[in-house]
Amino acid sequence: MKRILTICIINCLLILAPANTFASPPTGDGKVYYSHMIQDGTVNHEPIFRYFLNVANPDGSGGRTLSPKLDRIWDVSPDGKKVLQNQYVSPFENNNIILSNTNGTRPKVLTKGLFAKYSGNGKKIVFIRFCDDTHSDDVFLINTDGTGERRLTHTLDNESDATSNFDGSQVLYATWLGQGETSTRHFNLLKTDGSSEPRDILMGQDDTSPSLSPDGSKIVFARSFSENGDTQSDIYMKSLLDGIEQNLTKDFDEFAYCPLWSNDGSGILFSDMRNSFQSTPFYTMNADGTHIQKIDKPNQKGIEPLRWIK
Repeated sequence: MKRILTICIINCLLILAPANTFASPPTGDGKVYYSHMIQDGTVNHEPIFRYFLNVANPDGSGGRTLSPKLDRIWDVSPDGKKVLQNQYVSPFENNNIILSNTNGTRPKVLTKGLFAKYSGNGKKIVFIRFCDDTHSDDVFLINTDGTGERRLTHTLDNESDATSNFDGSQVLYATWLGQGETSTRHFNLLKTDGSSEPRDILMGQDDTSPSLSPDGSKIVFARSFSENGDTQSDIYMKSLLDGIEQNLTKDFDEFAYCPLWSNDGSGILFSDMRNSFQSTPFYTMNADGTHIQKIDKPNQKGIEPLRWIK
């Protein structure tokens, strides 16, 4: 069965770039964590990429590289002390999910899967695993100490882009229904205690990378559209209370993608995918779409924002 991978997964870059450090002292409203990557050889003629964890102020100043070369980085803990990564085997395999310090020390294998993300309180991890019984990707939840693993979905459809609210009691994920050009992407909200069926909250072929707010009342996502023969993308917010949608980047001229909430829900991180990860700036903004701030690291390639800790 065809595997569904999100466009946020960087898997085709053939660039070698050095790690970069910065001397400015930390200032500003919290810290922004992001990864950048380099090509590090090949396996079976396929490029292998390694990742570095970085931190900067929300205005881009005071940045520094925290980690040595790591395998695929998925997330940083809400206290900024731990990093979730995959031990590389294959982009299409259930690789080991590893929890380590941000400098790469004290690695611990938690389980097998992909796309691992912390809950807002740092006590739960939601992730995706390919399951042999359904031959599809399903959503799982596990405690950060590796205990209490639970399978949350059991479908023949592929799930992706799983995130959770603050305490891990709700999980938002995307599901592909159908095959090929007729398939549609649905966003589903699920209570992790099993007390209800998944709630289909949004259906749209061109809606991607959903993220659930810490209080579970809103989602942000990217919506692509065609304008004058060119593909564009904006960041939208939708209230789960009244269903109202708001375009947060309607006056933003770049390809806005992969939005992430700050830990307190007051801000949003997002990427500019215009250059397809070649030299990728990213941005911070208030949750109402105001005060968009560009963070540009031209010497680092394949940048992916991970977390904004306020």
